[in-house]
Amino acid sequence: MRDQFPYVSCEHYDFLWDKQMVKQFRQLWKQGLSIAEIANRFKRAPQEVLFLAIDQYDLRRIKKRAGGVWGKGI
Repeated sequence: MRDQFPYVSCEHYDFLWDKQMVKQFRQLWKQGLSIAEIANRFKRAPQEVLFLAIDQYDLRRIKKRAGGVWGKGI
């Protein structure tokens, strides 16, 4: 019976962000921090930060940058 239910991916992640955190994310992105470094700052999983980056890029709140998700570390 349980096989009839749909699978929901990523339930174990937290994709909720308050406005101040989003603003801080944008600043860290502009400074060139990597997704992993930003995740460490927020004490969040890198996957959560990656999805925020995708969201902010789609909304044109952040731009492409040298190093992409790896930031200045490359």
